[in-house]
Amino acid sequence: MVVAIHWPKARGDRQSGQWSLAALRTAGVLAAVRSKLSEDADAHCVFASGASAGELGELAERADGAQSFDEFTSEFLSSNADVRRWFDTLRGYWGTSNEVTYEYLRRTRVETASERFLRRTVRGRLLSLVAGGTPDTVADVLAQFALESVHQEITEHRIWGHLKHHDLRPREWSRDISVLQAVNTATNRLLEQLRRESIPTPAGPIVISRDESAAAVEHLTSGNRKPGVLLAGVAGAGKSGVLLQVSAVMRS
Repeated sequence: MVVAIHWPKARGDRQSGQWSLAALRTAGVLAAVRSKLSEDADAHCVFASGASAGELGELAERADGAQSFDEFTSEFLSSNADVRRWFDTLRGYWGTSNEVTYEYLRRTRVETASERFLRRTVRGRLLSLVAGGTPDTVADVLAQFALESVHQEITEHRIWGHLKHHDLRPREWSRDISVLQAVNTATNRLLEQLRRESIPTPAGPIVISRDESAAAVEHLTSGNRKPGVLLAGVAGAGKSGVLLQVSAVMRS
């Protein structure tokens, strides 16, 4: 389940430029995280920001690294006075017991990335997934959709339905002629390399029929199976030969 939670213009603590526990509480982040984690025992929260949230991140990492609550308290809290103080502060903000605070922390993750990096990453992902508009257009449509869906469950079906309403659709790489040409070029280059590496004779490379080749072709041509085969084996087992034989049959 993905839930959209929005904090308008939240930038962290004004003095330090970081998200202290106090700043997270003031912005309402901690209350929202506690609410979602308490509502669903399988829920996980990820706090992503361009400003670091060192105190919450340190607590979450230590909780995740502990094998049990006892180990967390004896090894991860007692060894550092600052971490102990942060834990007590967070427990007070959440109003939870030590055990529950630990359990919530295990389901919390903090990710820090610059806004420029996030924008570049999102643009790349949208370019590969969505057709019908530029990545910036798609990002704007999705951003508005997220703002309109605050505290609502966002499903894949809802997202694609919203994009379709704006004449945006899933990108179908299998129908993109430029992609098909690139795949064909790469395949021919690989096959030519394999042919050059085959055992040469005056009559041409030696071809040793392999049972695996017939099995692969049968799998690929069967309409009741997924059209995919994985060739695996140690070096020298004959994978290249099988690939050449299969490609020759499939392209004939």
